[in-house]
Amino acid sequence: MRSMSEARSRIALGVLVSSAVVLAALLGPTPPVVPRSWPELLAPLGAGSVIDGYVLSAPRRGEEHDVVLAATRARASDRAAGRAEIHVLDRGRWPGVRETASFGVAYEAPRSYGDTAELERVRDAIADAIDVHDRGDLGPVDAIPLERAPGTSMLARRLSTLSGARGALAALAMAALVLALGALRHRGFRFGRLLVGLVLFAAGLAVRATSLDLPFPRDQDVQRVLMGALPVSEILFGRGLSDRHSPLWFLVLHAVEWAGQAPWIVRIPSAIAGACIAPAIAWASDAPEQHRPHALLAALLAALSPPLVGVAREVGEIPFFALALVLVVGVLARADREPTRTRVALVAVTHALAIATYYLGAIVLVGLWIGRSSARWTTSRPVGRAALAGVALGSPAIALALRALLRDLGPRAAAAAHPDRAWGDATMIGLGRALAVETLDAVGPVVLAAVLAGIAFRSARPTALASVLTLGVLAVLAPVARIQPYQALVVAPLLLLAVASVDTTERPSRERLARAGLIAACVIPLVSAGPALAALYAADADAVLGRYVVAARRAGVARIVAVADYDATLLAYEAARASHLRIDSAALDADGEGTLAIDTAPRIGFLTRSHDGAADAAQRAATRLRLLASREPIAVVARDAFPMPEVDGILEGCAPLDASPTTRLVLCGGATTE
Repeated sequence: MRSMSEARSRIALGVLVSSAVVLAALLGPTPPVVPRSWPELLAPLGAGSVIDGYVLSAPRRGEEHDVVLAATRARASDRAAGRAEIHVLDRGRWPGVRETASFGVAYEAPRSYGDTAELERVRDAIADAIDVHDRGDLGPVDAIPLERAPGTSMLARRLSTLSGARGALAALAMAALVLALGALRHRGFRFGRLLVGLVLFAAGLAVRATSLDLPFPRDQDVQRVLMGALPVSEILFGRGLSDRHSPLWFLVLHAVEWAGQAPWIVRIPSAIAGACIAPAIAWASDAPEQHRPHALLAALLAALSPPLVGVAREVGEIPFFALALVLVVGVLARADREPTRTRVALVAVTHALAIATYYLGAIVLVGLWIGRSSARWTTSRPVGRAALAGVALGSPAIALALRALLRDLGPRAAAAAHPDRAWGDATMIGLGRALAVETLDAVGPVVLAAVLAGIAFRSARPTALASVLTLGVLAVLAPVARIQPYQALVVAPLLLLAVASVDTTERPSRERLARAGLIAACVIPLVSAGPALAALYAADADAVLGRYVVAARRAGVARIVAVADYDATLLAYEAARASHLRIDSAALDADGEGTLAIDTAPRIGFLTRSHDGAADAAQRAATRLRLLASREPIAVVARDAFPMPEVDGILEGCAPLDASPTTRLVLCGGATTE
């Protein structure tokens, strides 16, 4: 028996060395082949090209794994202003639109306006340009860089080469390496489990911690930074309770911000938590007698899934919450086997942590316990009492979730009235479809199918039902709560844990088929992960507000005004960093004229709040803009995604200072404003 074990270890070591050599060759120092970029695919069109009177912008990343191009036409005496927002998606994702061999091309309302025939001609011109270069081998959209960027990191350049056959070979080599590590033994001790955990963590951290210093493209990250900068008392009993996110995460940020408020610093907690998810999945799904191959591969997919990596590069609690959920499952499994005092205590701690970290915690835990009940799992009294104690400890977060739900009714009404200026008026069906797309992007369709099939396996049923029920509840809440598609990523690790937890010996007649299917489900998404990961390390084309602050200073203006309040928040953060100041949300209190209290040069203000649903909101914003411009020259930041015809008409008479694909900085005041 011992000689057989040693022979298997030697085979595992040989596979380990071979797969490592293959990976080294694929990621080695050979000159990388840079994928075709979007400017090349659009040639001869480019930024500044004129299509039927519409001026085309540079491409940028969209919010739904797409690329967006804006084409605008200024108002003239003989024609109205027009705007075409063209989205390029992977073929088949948007039914009924113009398609090339690899992509779908369409314009989106309500962010597009003007004559329908003109909008269609702009769309067709872009589709025709892509069609010339497209032979059906260009997808996915996320894998194509926005521009050739020689300054990208070495890891990004290497990952961008792993497409097609190279990507398939890299996926197989990585899978073989992880499986070989898990199979290593030495004198009866299976130390491969420790090694594979370290490798999974290292791989997850490497892809998450690369280029963390990229500027913030949106204000949501800044809002959390500002909350984390508050005193602990304010986080726990004051302003921290008024945010839509749990105060617990702000305590984490508060601790980190002792080192500063730079983007790379405040992104570190999410990156580390995200890197811990993969080894946690391997640990939580570990059977007492063996380490299942598909469990290791599911953990590997969690480490390298581009959407999971992307969300761990933000200033948010989703990775921390997902890690807490995986720990809940793992601790429960061990407490069921042997309810020691330590394990029972950890049941209470992990339940409380899951509920207190994110407002969806209670929903996921309800689904988990429903799954345990349907699988007829026996729960001892100590474990059950510990779980209830944990829920009780985290119950204040449940009250805060209900409070946030009620507080969102007003903004939801504004979103329904002005979907072009708020976050949109989601329907149950529309949001359900978006959640499904986000889930499929994170884990792949085969994994999702394996999860649904895994409900039949008693071992996987609790986590599988918890995941599916949570996604369903999110869709149901669409009409009354601010649910966003990216929230599907909170349960994506649970989906992978469900796959990892499938015990194929429950169905002996189908054991080999089930194991092969689970292994394939975990490996297939890794084939195209390299280029999609590389795309995460390029700066967002719209992350330019720091540059706008510098441009406004050079122009000598004393005030920068954003049309929407959320851009003013991001401007304030960039202005504070440029002035070497620390800020918190107290500095963002506005006076009666919408001027932020932070003492920077230039001063920061805004014209209107994004969720102001009043009928005269746009007119009041235009009146304020005229008043400010009449006092002194001001710089104004406008965003295409926040259209206000009354304001846009005034801005057309202002002098341009700078621009990005979807924003622009103009100088208004004196002779520049009509």
